[in-house]
Amino acid sequence: MNGGGSNRSEAKWANINYLLKSESINILALQETHLTEEASNLLGQKFNRFRILASPHPTHPTNRGGVAILINKHNTRWESAISEEIIPGRALLAKFELNDGGRLNILAVYAPSGDDTANAEFWILLSSRLTDTGIRHIDIMLGDMNMVENRYDRFPPHPDRQSVVDALQHMKTSWDLRDGWKVLNPDKNDHTFQTKRRNGQINSRSRIDRIYVRDALIDRCDEWRISETGVGTDHSLVSVYFTPKGTPFVGPGRSSVPDFILEYPDVRRGILARAKAAADQIHQFACLNNRTNESNPQTIWHTLKREIMDLTKEMEASTR
Repeated sequence: MNGGGSNRSEAKWANINYLLKSESINILALQETHLTEEASNLLGQKFNRFRILASPHPTHPTNRGGVAILINKHNTRWESAISEEIIPGRALLAKFELNDGGRLNILAVYAPSGDDTANAEFWILLSSRLTDTGIRHIDIMLGDMNMVENRYDRFPPHPDRQSVVDALQHMKTSWDLRDGWKVLNPDKNDHTFQTKRRNGQINSRSRIDRIYVRDALIDRCDEWRISETGVGTDHSLVSVYFTPKGTPFVGPGRSSVPDFILEYPDVRRGILARAKAAADQIHQFACLNNRTNESNPQTIWHTLKREIMDLTKEMEASTR
């Protein structure tokens, strides 16, 4: 957010509100929010689409750190969600009820930047604090890690200090977490953050924003993406679609006719001819009261729709 608690950031929150709606995002983690409790409450009153769970910096809430989790009220059990500060301003745990009675534990983090020692100590402290809470598992950890595990996650490529990498990897191993995007793209490099161009030189880039998923749930994650946000930040949006156990199967959706197909006169004439024939049949049944299970308005309507789809598909195939 690069500061989300000031009046200057009001446009960012409007963009975030639209982002939740347009991209159907149910849970969004934000870092560097600079939100006080009062600012969170005011935003919640202004934007009724989402609920804010926030953890401000303990001593400088308006100009340092801050992490938050936004919950889309339209698509989630947002009222029953509860949060717990693990490291104030740096790590916030949210617990969500699932349909099967279980819970989904999501940890939003904002690791220290510009100080390797502080970053390494953060992962050590985080793992220790999580253990102290008595939580059995973390299902998803996401946010700005401010470090990379692999040298090729930076451009130009270069590794981070080994002590930092070791600290995160020990935390990952302890909580059985995996970098889902890298699992899906083992040979691909992409970046989520870039520095500002200076003196005409190529700006450096890195994949410091990541989502880690508990190994047992990795197969329930799909559609890993790195995309632009339109919010006004120098970070990209990292997202994944998570399917909880027991989610109903959703098929391919309702068939539809491409708009451009209707511009062809032959298609329009074909549809009108078939529709007229179907209307004549329905009228005949109505006059003769000769309805059967095999011949009735519903079956005629079904056949008509099938014929129209076949006609338009044939025309669409011929235009390729």
